[in-house]
Amino acid sequence: MKWQKIVKDEQQAKCRLVLETILQELTKKPLTEKDLSLFGGIGGEVVFLWELGCAYPDMPAQHGVDTRLDIIQTELAQIGHQLAFSGGLSGIGWLFEFLLQQDEYNGEINEDLERLLKQQLSADWQGEYEFISGLLGYITFIQRRARGTKDLTLLRQALQLLLQYSTVTADGHAWETSVDSVYSFNKQDPEFNLGLAHGVPGVIAVLTSVCQHHSALRAEFEPVLASGCQWLMSQTRAEQEPGSRYAYSACTNGHSRLGWCYGDLSNALILGRAGKLLADDVLFQFSRQLMLDTSKRLYDDSGVLDAGICHGSAGICLMYQQAGELFNAPELFTAAQYWLDHTLARFDRDGLKGLDKYSAADECYLPESGLLEGYTGIGLCLLSALGHSSDWSECLLLQ
Repeated sequence: MKWQKIVKDEQQAKCRLVLETILQELTKKPLTEKDLSLFGGIGGEVVFLWELGCAYPDMPAQHGVDTRLDIIQTELAQIGHQLAFSGGLSGIGWLFEFLLQQDEYNGEINEDLERLLKQQLSADWQGEYEFISGLLGYITFIQRRARGTKDLTLLRQALQLLLQYSTVTADGHAWETSVDSVYSFNKQDPEFNLGLAHGVPGVIAVLTSVCQHHSALRAEFEPVLASGCQWLMSQTRAEQEPGSRYAYSACTNGHSRLGWCYGDLSNALILGRAGKLLADDVLFQFSRQLMLDTSKRLYDDSGVLDAGICHGSAGICLMYQQAGELFNAPELFTAAQYWLDHTLARFDRDGLKGLDKYSAADECYLPESGLLEGYTGIGLCLLSALGHSSDWSECLLLQ
């Protein structure tokens, strides 16, 4: 679907210039690297180039789509059995389904991946439940594919496996992160992660999408969705504590950043979507107020260091734009425009380098074209800000 345009008339030409600059960067980039992934490689570039071509048919984007799809299909075997959504087969499978379902559907392309997932997701499966590399990412592909094939068998199997990994607490359903997980913070005791990328909010986002798109599964999984929402609502920090309402994990007291990966902003958006689907006004109003509270946090209190989707200004702009539509709140569109201005100011100062990714490990800014943290993701957010489709943001659990 299209979103309300938030770009001011005087910003139209600047946004187009940014999009053209990103296109030029991708056009001159040698396609010798073999990172095929959706979030960091040429898979994400395909999403951007496809959406750019749909929005601006006069821009030469289609050749880049065709060239990259040829490379992905030729080199796909190098990924082996890596299933991760961010860097493996599930993300590439989602990309194929996203494109195939734009036109006359042909489900043969992903049949091998579906068979592999059926083998892997057995009752004794062991792995992460989270989105980036685990089960939630697989389900994101599976549920998108099921909308094309109309076959819910594998989707139900994966969802039932997800429920097996849940913990029923006094406050509702939750999912533990084990001490040996790469996503564990304390490394001593199991914990409940509160971020969309790696935690319980990701489960809520996935179950919301499943219940929205697959009515035959709604009666079975809606109660778990409602229970998970109640649990997440119960995990807010005390109101007298300064800063964010959500920490990075349950039973801790850290002040979280604004971003997609963690924090109040993405949690409010996910809970709001669930509240609307469930017709739960208490949940919806809780989410709306939480979102309005986040909109008062400006740059100095945001933790923002770059423009990427994951925890940068363009991703924040996208989420406020979507929240403005969801909650019918003009204040949230104003917040989206604030973060759009911040993104464009980076480009004004330094051109494309102003949109580089900040690397905490290297303590410097580095060129990055990927969807999650780089130029293509920023370009997709600008297209949405211009009022074009943001259906692509399903790959971020935002649809």
